Amino acid sequence: ASVYGGALAVKGSGGDVAFCEFKRNSAQQSGGAIYVEGNATVRDSEFTGNTGKNYGGAIYWNGNGANIIRSNFTSNQINNNLGGGAICIQGNSGNIDYSTFIDNSASSAGAIYLLGSSNVISNSNFTGNHVTMYGGAVYLEGSGNEVLTSTFTSNSAGQNGGAIYIDGSNSQIVTDTFINNVASSNGNAIWVESGSSNTISRSDFTGTKQIYINAGSITLRENNEISNIDNEYMVISRSEERRVG
Repeated sequence: ASVYGGALAVKGSGGDVAFCEFKRNSAQQSGGAIYVEGNATVRDSEFTGNTGKNYGGAIYWNGNGANIIRSNFTSNQINNNLGGGAICIQGNSGNIDYSTFIDNSASSAGAIYLLGSSNVISNSNFTGNHVTMYGGAVYLEGSGNEVLTSTFTSNSAGQNGGAIYIDGSNSQIVTDTFINNVASSNGNAIWVESGSSNTISRSDFTGTKQIYINAGSITLRENNEISNIDNEYMVISRSEERRVG
């Protein structure tokens, strides 16, 4: 196996990986299938059963401007105590759109680990992704990262943040749906570790103890359908706008 990028390494600008299928590739460090360094696009591709040791069971992206579109990620994993069972992006202004994530796993960030600023996940589905620690589906670390119009179903965390774990500021969770996600400790849907000016708006939550604020703050806006926001066992139902934390 390669150290980085078990099947493919893309360096520089303008790379385009399209209509490809990556199965059961592995990397000694990161990027079980693909390692990207620079500005490129991955689209209309399938990633199944790829593994990495540290970051990105399928894709490890080291650089700004990541663009991942209309791709499916199934049963990819990280087998060390780090994160991003399917994807790890270490950079800014990345985009993940119209993609599906099923049964990916890691210690933290079962499907996606975003380490940077102004990255956007949109129009995507996350089902049955799981971690032993934090962020069953997504782990956001940095400033201004967004999760838009996506659905999270039956994701799980061994500790906190069954669907999403936030460690940063100015994160936006907008028009998302959370169904039956589970965390063994707190925040069945979302755990906010720290940071200010994080916002949840126009999102639907099903279940109890959905949002837990450990530190920092979060603002709820615009008709969230919420049952049981838990911050020191605070319960709020159907909040129009309320600052918590």
